[in-house]
Amino acid sequence: MGRGLLPRRASRVLSGVGRRLAYTAAITLAGVFSPAPAEPAPLPKLAVSVSRDAEPGAVLTAIERCGETGTTSVVAPALAVDFGESGSLPLGLDAVNAVLRALPAGRTLLLHLRVQVAPAASVGEARATVLEERVAQVVAALPLDSERIGGVILEIAPSPGDLAALQFTLARLVLQMKAATPPSGPVAVVFPPGLVRQEQALSRRVAAYADLIGVGYGPEWRADAEWVRNELGNRVVLKAGPASGAEGLAAAYLDVVAETGDTLIDTLWGEEPTAEQASALCRSVQVLSDTLGAAFVGARMDQAKATLGSDADPLVASAFVDSSSTSSAFLVRAGGAPGHPRRITVSADGEGVLEVSCRSALNGRTFFTHPIPAPGKTKAEECACDVPYVVVSVHRDDPDARVYDWVSVTGRGRLRVEEIVARWQQYRAAQQRELDNVSADCLLSLHFGATPLGSGLDVALELRQFVDRSGQRDWVQRGFLVNGVRFRNPRGFSLPQLEPEKVVAQPLELALQEKYRYALVGTDTVDGTLTYVVSIEPEDPKAVLFTGKVWIDGVTFRQIRMQLQQRGGRSSILSQVETQEYHLVPSEGGREFNLLRSITSRQLVSAAGRSLLVERTYRFSGYQTNSPAFASSRAEAMASDLRMYRDTDEGLRVLRREGDTRVVEPPKSRVRSLLGGVLYDGAFDFPVPLAGFSLVDYDFRRTGGELSVFFAGPILATNLTRKAGERFRYGMDLALSAIPQNNRVFEGSDEVVGETLWMWEETLGVRASWQARPGVNLAGSSYLSLNLFSPTDDTDPSFQASGQGFTVQTSGELKLTRSGFTLTGTALRGDRLGWPQIGTDDASAVPTSFVKYWGEASKQFYLGKFTKAAVNASYYGGERLDRFSRYQPSFLSPPRIRGIPSGTDTFDAIGVAGVQFGFNAMDVVWVEAMYDHAWGRNLEESPSFRDFDGLGLDLGTVGPWGTFVKGTVTYALRGNLDRYNNRWGLYLLIFKPLD
Repeated sequence: MGRGLLPRRASRVLSGVGRRLAYTAAITLAGVFSPAPAEPAPLPKLAVSVSRDAEPGAVLTAIERCGETGTTSVVAPALAVDFGESGSLPLGLDAVNAVLRALPAGRTLLLHLRVQVAPAASVGEARATVLEERVAQVVAALPLDSERIGGVILEIAPSPGDLAALQFTLARLVLQMKAATPPSGPVAVVFPPGLVRQEQALSRRVAAYADLIGVGYGPEWRADAEWVRNELGNRVVLKAGPASGAEGLAAAYLDVVAETGDTLIDTLWGEEPTAEQASALCRSVQVLSDTLGAAFVGARMDQAKATLGSDADPLVASAFVDSSSTSSAFLVRAGGAPGHPRRITVSADGEGVLEVSCRSALNGRTFFTHPIPAPGKTKAEECACDVPYVVVSVHRDDPDARVYDWVSVTGRGRLRVEEIVARWQQYRAAQQRELDNVSADCLLSLHFGATPLGSGLDVALELRQFVDRSGQRDWVQRGFLVNGVRFRNPRGFSLPQLEPEKVVAQPLELALQEKYRYALVGTDTVDGTLTYVVSIEPEDPKAVLFTGKVWIDGVTFRQIRMQLQQRGGRSSILSQVETQEYHLVPSEGGREFNLLRSITSRQLVSAAGRSLLVERTYRFSGYQTNSPAFASSRAEAMASDLRMYRDTDEGLRVLRREGDTRVVEPPKSRVRSLLGGVLYDGAFDFPVPLAGFSLVDYDFRRTGGELSVFFAGPILATNLTRKAGERFRYGMDLALSAIPQNNRVFEGSDEVVGETLWMWEETLGVRASWQARPGVNLAGSSYLSLNLFSPTDDTDPSFQASGQGFTVQTSGELKLTRSGFTLTGTALRGDRLGWPQIGTDDASAVPTSFVKYWGEASKQFYLGKFTKAAVNASYYGGERLDRFSRYQPSFLSPPRIRGIPSGTDTFDAIGVAGVQFGFNAMDVVWVEAMYDHAWGRNLEESPSFRDFDGLGLDLGTVGPWGTFVKGTVTYALRGNLDRYNNRWGLYLLIFKPLD
């Protein structure tokens, strides 16, 4: 152990050519991340403890005869620690330091902690915090920075205490020790006899972190060791001792070798032997080492080119063969004693000479051998031994008996997913230890999906990020852009919540109470790097946690990519699908840190009771790591008038100035704006003025409800939504409009003026939605509409156009979002109540019910910082539609066809396809061009579909006093042009945020 705690070779190959072929086969069969084989080692390595109560000199002198530091290690006196306690921690390192001073040159020391975690009253995060602090205190106190420390043994006390807390403590100890500078070296975790199989969940989790797993020398030590080797795939340490008698420890060592050869135990650990016991052990090791050269490897008894026999029954022995000759050797538990010798026989077939020698495994004394009769061409020799353990060497002078291509494969090729996660944690812990601070530039882009008022909104924040050793993340906002147009004041205006609240239990993190389960789903190549792909699922499907995948480098175990889905929570964000990309950032001294390159997320945000797609991207650049100027740069940002943010458990929060300091501002639940503008599309002979305000309150009256109000003079739309559970929302809508619809009838290109009427629709209803999973939203609604009718100045007196009625509209909606695509399907049924007779006396009655259905699909493409393109397609249809229920394109409601005035064309069925392209011109104005092509059919006019084409141009810029001005101009290219009072329309909105 120590530097002797090195991997044993996974494959034993008995010729140079065969060795290379076997390595190739092993890599091919085990996968691309098989453990690399180590150098051959014919015998288990040794570790010997120095007693706390004895002078170390005599034991260390004896150990020198056991072999070099690569095969024999010195273990320091045990330090007993109860991690369940709190307060000061007197480790008692005097004895350890004494051994360090007495160590011969070239030797390294293994630290030895006896670990116990007593039960405590604290639970959950409080318990984890106490254990983490205790681990940090212990690791800081140990002399891990000494070059003479070669590794650590963590021995579980016979009464381990709280097993869940013990598992967490052991894993945290390993991570912290390997993250030390320099790293501690290999770490072994040693279980008391029987515990490794009794508590298999504990064993499996600990084995993911430890380099070796140890078992105690008891009646079932072999069953324990075989379970560790076969089930966990770990190298095995066997703890033997304390021994009795001068040769007690040597006998234990020889028993292990005789029973298992070199195929099971990697390291035999002798606990606190006397100098006499250590000397006896080293004599036995030396006898075996002299007999077995470096080319010898363990073999099954039937693979040796000689047969072993004895008058002792049963025969207990292990075999070794030499790849460079026909020699073989056996370690035999002969069971002889002075006055009671045992006969050992060796026989072999063939013509060659048979040479046999027998020696005592305890002291190397040689025993006389002589030939004995054997049938046929078989040759045989015999020796009589009066000692308990005998080493038998066999040489055959027969070239045909040489072995060239036998391979013994032990262990397993692939890592378990627990080991992959543990090695990721180890990589991360080592990086955190060396990373004092990080700062970087960041461009945060927010792309809000289309609404009835426009084609969407793009907001960009130019940020500088500061991250200190504690993990605190602060951001300073240096610039603010809307649709690529830069605000002169970099503070910009308030935005709704940018991020969901933090998930308390992060995936892959080491936790006292594990919240996630992991599975290895395969391998992949990312940017030329071979990676493991690990899936992440919550243990409790109902918990507000992440699901997703992580791509982990198969060599360094750094994460390269992570895709996470988050659903639920207390914020307005219904769900989020996020992809994190990482890359290596060089630092001074040649060190590289694995840091974020970008974060891309797609969020479904609750807006007025509906789900709105928001695409959010962080792009990092200009990294500085461990910068001496970090503190002064952050202090300068804190002292400025620029807006700042901080990552908190509730998401990204504003850091507000209070005197000379900054404090986290309570989350703002309100976003308010003034607005004004004008709407003209030819439906009226005059433009319709708009003036009012908008309000969104995400915590209405501190109830967690969401209130949305849009008032623009003649238009009022409001919604109140509440949340029930993590996935379900319900609410109420109210929509009032003082702008009547000019409901017109045409015959060809000529309007039937006498049948024109005014129609108002005022609506009140309820709506509920269920976020089935990230990217899947189901909604249902029921609305009661008051329909008012009035004749125009041109309506024929004989045409009945007055009255009122009610309509109940019930609908269901499915909305899917994935990879930037949005697909929506809706079905609606309308039932009319108390409607008046409209038209002449002989006109057909208005249908009492109708059905409408439509589907929409869209995708936006972002081609640069402020350039985007989009495509969309939709289809609208129905049954029993009439002049009041047909689809009527307009500025403020779908379906939209650029340039077609509202109230001019109505359709029983319509399909629309559109494209748009937008770009920023010199950070001054946003320009977006749109084109729509539609196929529309009105069955009262014709059974055929007619073509419609329209153009649109969006312009946006920053106005005075912190306003944003957005204007849209539309123009009809093709359609029922003779009907239109005007082929163009105008929509202008001036938006003034109130902060």
